[in-house]
Amino acid sequence: MGDATGGAPNGDDFQREVESYKALKESTLASFNSVIETGSKAIQAAFIINGGASLALLTFIGNMISKNVQGVGSLSFSMYLFTLGVLCVALATGARYVSQLSFHYKYDPDLKEQIKENISRGKFWQYTSMSLVGLSYFLFTMGIVATIEAFDRLKLVVTS
Repeated sequence: MGDATGGAPNGDDFQREVESYKALKESTLASFNSVIETGSKAIQAAFIINGGASLALLTFIGNMISKNVQGVGSLSFSMYLFTLGVLCVALATGARYVSQLSFHYKYDPDLKEQIKENISRGKFWQYTSMSLVGLSYFLFTMGIVATIEAFDRLKLVVTS
């Protein structure tokens, strides 16, 4: 930048640079907010499906017990998987908080010597949170499979 003689930039060039920098920062912030919102939605979805499955299964088990149906205990492993999925989501929420807290401190001017450590810590907790959400979805899938198998065993008990 600057004039043809290599001197200081003129006012128009400087203003364009400032505007370009502002646009880049706004774009980066919008992208970051989108990532945060997507992560939040993934956590909410995992909580809803595992929590909903746990509640529905608990209601079903309670109804079957009140009718003295034998073999309802075969659904206990499914219940375990769904509630473990809810626990993973709760832990993922905590890990997400710690991750964002670590990234926040990377911008604190009083902690310049800890910037790399805070970024590293933030990434660790970020990946931990993502892994826990993924595990929660996996547990939901396994809970569905276990429920289907338990219903097959339950059908044999009810029809005999």
